[in-house]
Amino acid sequence: MRTTTTRKATHFLLAVATAALALSACDSKSDSPPADEKEQAEQSFEIDQKPEWTAPATGKRYCPQYFENTIIDGGASDITVRDAATGKTRWSHKGTVTCPLVTTEAVYVGKPDGEALSLDPLTGKTKRSLDVTAFDPDGISPVETGAGVHFEFGGDLYTVDKALGQEVWSFEEETDMWIEQISSHALTVVLTTQNGNVKALSAADGKLLWTYATPSHAVIDGDITITDEAVYFGSRDGSAYALDLATGKQLWSKKLGGHGATWTPEVSANLVITADAEYIHGLDKKTGKTKWRHYAPDHGSVRAAAGQVFYADPEADEVTVLNAATGEFMTSVSPAPGAYRLAVGPTHLYVWTTSSIQAHMITKRASA
Repeated sequence: MRTTTTRKATHFLLAVATAALALSACDSKSDSPPADEKEQAEQSFEIDQKPEWTAPATGKRYCPQYFENTIIDGGASDITVRDAATGKTRWSHKGTVTCPLVTTEAVYVGKPDGEALSLDPLTGKTKRSLDVTAFDPDGISPVETGAGVHFEFGGDLYTVDKALGQEVWSFEEETDMWIEQISSHALTVVLTTQNGNVKALSAADGKLLWTYATPSHAVIDGDITITDEAVYFGSRDGSAYALDLATGKQLWSKKLGGHGATWTPEVSANLVITADAEYIHGLDKKTGKTKWRHYAPDHGSVRAAAGQVFYADPEADEVTVLNAATGEFMTSVSPAPGAYRLAVGPTHLYVWTTSSIQAHMITKRASA
């Protein structure tokens, strides 16, 4: 089955859809954190309320990320790269493209006409393009392995060499409808399908290594996170899962709550941070056991970085910061009108609001 332009638009809307939020401070903790995480909890953590800089952001923005002193700010019809220290635009590429894969060598995107494109990361000028297929891509970012760059077009997977000189191999998804998400680690590409299956392919030749079928066959929401030889993801059945990267064997599954969307898992120290419609959860990375959960109904973007969990609250015009080890409230940033997307750098929190991008300085101090 092939995707359509309608499905592509729907996928973009799902990628940015966050309902109205109501901030709550109902945290609970069931287990003591390890010693190293306790040290993180003892740090004083502050975020400047006044933005160090603000830049206009017109319309909904997608796939925000921090990369080597730059902010990548993607929209429905452009990719804009900004200086992380000042917010000034370094370059902008106009045109409808997928979320970008940003590397030191190139910025890779897929175009609606089935074309793979590489841009110069310093100037945004087109370095190389390759006509791959006649089918549209979805909004998901390409991924990179040692074997090349892997693009999703029309619900199938296409691999090209990093110079975009030629196609290396392709994987047509027929059995399980179409591909929803892709991720990679070393020489393995991991993908999810529309009916809730997970598959691992050899990045060298596209050979199928293993398939895992979720019990519910529900759509897998958000991106796949791969770290420490494990694959983490959330399903619309309201559960989070962990698989062994080498074999596809289930390491654990955890029912988070009721049925509904779950968010992209992020790993912080010994915890997997994920969320359902009402709670943000801290799960033990090895067992899936709940260490803490924080009540945050209809929260927006969730990020874990440097021992903290950040989440946006567009209704309250706030960004809340939790201690990743304990789930305890640390601080908040307000006002952040309509905050819905976040990125975290070494020294700043970047907040996408309904009309702008705000850069707030982060300060950490060891406890006395």
